[in-house]
Amino acid sequence: MRRILSLAALGAVVASSPTAAWAEDIALSLNAGTTGLGAGLVYNLSEQLNVRGSYNWFEYNHEEQIDELEYDLDLELSTTELLLDWHPFNSGFRVTGGVVHNGTDLTGDARPTSTGTVEIGDRIFNAQEIGSVDADVDFNRIAPYLGIGYGKPFWQRFSLSADLGVTYQGSPDATIRVRPGSGVDPVTQARLEQAAAQEERDLEEELDGFKYYPVARVGLTYVF
Repeated sequence: MRRILSLAALGAVVASSPTAAWAEDIALSLNAGTTGLGAGLVYNLSEQLNVRGSYNWFEYNHEEQIDELEYDLDLELSTTELLLDWHPFNSGFRVTGGVVHNGTDLTGDARPTSTGTVEIGDRIFNAQEIGSVDADVDFNRIAPYLGIGYGKPFWQRFSLSADLGVTYQGSPDATIRVRPGSGVDPVTQARLEQAAAQEERDLEEELDGFKYYPVARVGLTYVF
């Protein structure tokens, strides 16, 4: 009887240890960070490998007046990730790689607010010559991810995690359309088209640093 009680007590200690693996192989994950708010599933492949699938989303709207134009900007972060975690030291530290379906999109429109002048693509126009300006910026839809992190969800029922890495989403692709105001002559319309093309190049150059998108987030996992 004493031996049975001793074995039972030992089993309870081992089961409550943070290094004891749960029998289940699937965990639910929630996270927040530079990719927005996310949720997904984690599957335990082995002692050193986990595979993760998640969806992340964030939306931001901003209105601002610059010179004689009133801007309405919308940013949508939307990513679906398939990642592989490798724990080389059989600890919480992990190296992560994978692929991201990138639905990130930046759109905006602007309209003149006065009868002054407006600069587009280093060219000056009268505000009456501008009907509206529409812009759209996209990145590569398929993007690789590489990073490091901490967290091994199958050691205990609830656990915290952290990720720090980079998604390479490529150089931005900008599209700018300038709709002329009423009564604009063909020569001015041609100048507007040339100015829009120059503005596209300027915007792509300005946003080129975002081809390496930084990922920093924390999360919580729950083993079913």
